[in-house]
Amino acid sequence: MSLLTRDRLLAILLGAVALCGFAAVGAVVSVHGSTRFDDAVQGWMLAHQQSFAHQLFLWITILGGITAMRVLAIVAALILLGVGRRAAALVVATPFAANALFNVAKRSYARPRPRGLGGPVDSSYSFPSGHATVSAAVCGTLAYVLWREGIVRGSVALALAVGVPILVGASRLYLNVHWATDVIGGWCAGVVVAVVFALAYDLFRRTRPATIAIVALLALSARAARAQDADRHSGVVITGRDLGLIGGATLASGVISRVDGPIARLLGDSAFHARHPGFTTAAKRASIATETLYMISGGTVYLVARMRKDDGTADVALHTTEAVLFPAMFIQVIRGALGRARPYVIDDAGEKRDADPYDFELLHGFTSFNYRSFPSMHAMASLAVATALTQEMRQRDTPHRDVISPLLYAAATLPPLARMYLDEHWTSDIVMGAFLGVFAGQKVVTYSHAHPNNRLDNAFLGRRRLDVGISDGAHGITLFLTPE
Repeated sequence: MSLLTRDRLLAILLGAVALCGFAAVGAVVSVHGSTRFDDAVQGWMLAHQQSFAHQLFLWITILGGITAMRVLAIVAALILLGVGRRAAALVVATPFAANALFNVAKRSYARPRPRGLGGPVDSSYSFPSGHATVSAAVCGTLAYVLWREGIVRGSVALALAVGVPILVGASRLYLNVHWATDVIGGWCAGVVVAVVFALAYDLFRRTRPATIAIVALLALSARAARAQDADRHSGVVITGRDLGLIGGATLASGVISRVDGPIARLLGDSAFHARHPGFTTAAKRASIATETLYMISGGTVYLVARMRKDDGTADVALHTTEAVLFPAMFIQVIRGALGRARPYVIDDAGEKRDADPYDFELLHGFTSFNYRSFPSMHAMASLAVATALTQEMRQRDTPHRDVISPLLYAAATLPPLARMYLDEHWTSDIVMGAFLGVFAGQKVVTYSHAHPNNRLDNAFLGRRRLDVGISDGAHGITLFLTPE
């Protein structure tokens, strides 16, 4: 039976739309902060405050809060386990994954909450709403599981998946503890989490060990994601939160690997390639954007900027190059050690054959290009550059970055998609590579600006300028690079 059923394709489409919605709302929040829409919704809510309604929404926000959703997930999982629905118990990890996601997002956007708070609230950032994220994730996942198991009808599942998050989100607005865009972003993030867990449940419902492993790994990831918050302000580069994110991304890649084969066969259709040779040509051209090209380009811009004494450009070029260089070294070791086969493998006789996505030859990646698939270097490099440039524009409050950033990310998707079209990478390779690129781009830029006296910036961007030139002396023409 095909893994890409109609229901799963619809779920993936829903998740993609929700992810795009979150990115769009996040971009608006980053650029504009509070919007006219936020102000209008807040004004309407404050103008219609009633004592009874205030108490009602206060109870809704408590009953739909993060703690309550954890209890709901745990109780539901225990009941499902008790009636023999082991795979369905995956719902227990949903609130913890959602919690990890919104905590990371809150720290990334660092949006202040509305003034004049009208209800109890933690001293955390505002975007996205944790209540909206977790309620949408838990209720969406639980509704899907209950429907698939035949426990409730579709109308009841829909009411649970949609009605509860709407009420919880409305309570956050009425109590004036969140902006409207916080709640919308939280709903989008929650839907993404729900789709991931719904697909995981579908794919692993008959594989008990895999289900147990997923629950354990997600719990560990969520715990690590809540690790020492003080690390953000110390000299620590990789924190417990970072390790949790990497663990979660690795897990997500493992889940997605279940559809690697069908997607590879779909994109590698030789008849389609023969009918559309222009796509193949375009894909080969897009594949030219490698990590080597990015690093050479970034290094060149850095040197020219130093010669021209343009500190700002040198700063951006250095950080962008670092965002590609560091994960590139990490990926070279990982894919060399894992030795994952590419979608095609050329054997010793020179014959090309289709590979298995679970074909791993440990350490073989160091000696064979055919076994150097996971994770994708192209995806990492492209997304690292787009993310680093986006973060630098945010640090500098660059005009029109709300237009430039989406264009950067759109361009960054072309090389990894080209690699999939050319049958060079599995989908899970691209997902993990893209995560590492986004992670590295954000980490390098945010860490460098939060710690301006770090050793690399001191060495390459210190107060002393780099004097680059050419001299003609007794020993011939000489290129020199010296600090002034």
